[in-house]
Amino acid sequence: MKNHLLLFFTLITLGNKVSAQCDNSQLVEIIIDICSNSTKWKYTLFNDSISVKYSGKFTTNTLLGSRTITEDELNKPDSNTLIITFNYIPNWTDSLYSNVKKINALLIEEYAKHYDLIGWPVKTSRSTFIENPFNFLQNRDYKTDSLAKIIQRLPDFRIGTCGVFYHTNIDFSYWYIVQPPVREEIELFLLQLLKLDHYISGAMDLKSNY
Repeated sequence: MKNHLLLFFTLITLGNKVSAQCDNSQLVEIIIDICSNSTKWKYTLFNDSISVKYSGKFTTNTLLGSRTITEDELNKPDSNTLIITFNYIPNWTDSLYSNVKKINALLIEEYAKHYDLIGWPVKTSRSTFIENPFNFLQNRDYKTDSLAKIIQRLPDFRIGTCGVFYHTNIDFSYWYIVQPPVREEIELFLLQLLKLDHYISGAMDLKSNY
């Protein structure tokens, strides 16, 4: 465990020593182009971040939830707005990305073993945790949960060595949009952005990255 921590902090320190900045012009250009040709997508630029808003009528439900979407909800979906915010962190080199991913895998397994012993919280199991650790970890108390604090989120995709992170007001890991055409439209939007990362084969994965 101590060796894992030492390597983790060494990698982050090395990454922070490099002063190169992210060039997000490619990302911004594609987002502006998509939004300019759509009545449902709008974008907002603020300093070094960009956010997009999708406005439509759709219904959401939790994958782990107990209720079933009713026929009435399907016929009369709620008016909803999906907001996706993009932020960037430079210096996510191949070596840094690969090493942090390896360390995360070890820490996540250690974390899972801990809860295997003491019991998992309500609505959480080993399988759902392994599938998307971020959904569970973001709600942990970092003051008392040391492992949750050091598992580092990887970029959702990279443009060169620029790590791009996106955050949504609807968590696609545990919330889904019932109307298939709406979800497909949102997935298509993100797929066009993921193509900027030459290491991504094109598979759609809307889970937070670890």
